[in-house]
Amino acid sequence: MTRALLVALLTATAAPAGAQEDALAALHAGRYAEAARAARRALRAESADVTAGRVLLQSLLAVGDYADALDEAEERGLGAAVAVWRGDAARALGRLDVAEAAYRTGLTGADSLFARLRLAELAMRRGRPLEALATFDSFIDTYNRAGGRLAPRDLRAVGHALAYLGRQRWELYQDAVRAFAEAARADPADPASEAALGELFVAKAQGSEARTSFEAVLQTNPRHPAARVGMARLLQLAGEPGGSEHVEAALDVNPRYVPALLFRAERALESESFDDAERAVEEALDVDPTRPAALAVSASVAYLRGDSAAFVRRE
Repeated sequence: MTRALLVALLTATAAPAGAQEDALAALHAGRYAEAARAARRALRAESADVTAGRVLLQSLLAVGDYADALDEAEERGLGAAVAVWRGDAARALGRLDVAEAAYRTGLTGADSLFARLRLAELAMRRGRPLEALATFDSFIDTYNRAGGRLAPRDLRAVGHALAYLGRQRWELYQDAVRAFAEAARADPADPASEAALGELFVAKAQGSEARTSFEAVLQTNPRHPAARVGMARLLQLAGEPGGSEHVEAALDVNPRYVPALLFRAERALESESFDDAERAVEEALDVDPTRPAALAVSASVAYLRGDSAAFVRRE
């Protein structure tokens, strides 16, 4: 074997791994376009590269390219390996039947815990709370049986399930905090667990803890839409200015990010700027016409404007 051929073979072998690492690093830092390019480069070298496929879909979801993410998931042929992200893309567009089918496929893959979590969330959204709560409750046994051997993403799935249960049971809220914190420690490069922890603290009005989590996320990834909106809600809770700036920063990254659009609508509603509120909530409903929170805000706008017909449609 000649030296030139050996170098070429080594380069070809190393390229996918290098592209994977580049894609993950760019994703975690919020360089989403760069992450998508690196993921596509890795997929050109190896079409069955699951990690690259996941990074590609996550990057597209982060910037609101939901339809493109759905198309990529269907065209890449990675099946259960990317089914949860395919489901997330469909759910973001309000295509709940497609989302549910994708999550059921995901039950057979490495992300089965997240697939189970997403199916429970859909059951809750579709008016089947007993089914949803039973599934969330099953995560307690999953966590206990694992004996500390869950992967960071699986820990995050457990944390989300326990957070639902913790709305009624304080001790399970504390367990959710523990699960998210364990996930963040196990994979500090990925800001997703710290962002989830911050959102949980905001929900429980623990402002100083939420601030610590969101600041940690934004230091790693200043373009993280969920952390930006979370910080906005924290500032609103604390009666501090600056929330709108965080929301606009989130929308600069993802103009179709429904939580940010709803925050904008709610703030406009508070100031009785009904036209602005209606525009923002209609943008949210254009993305996902089934989103309960968006329908609720739309109904509020209609009610405050005295539009009884629109209120009845949205109620």
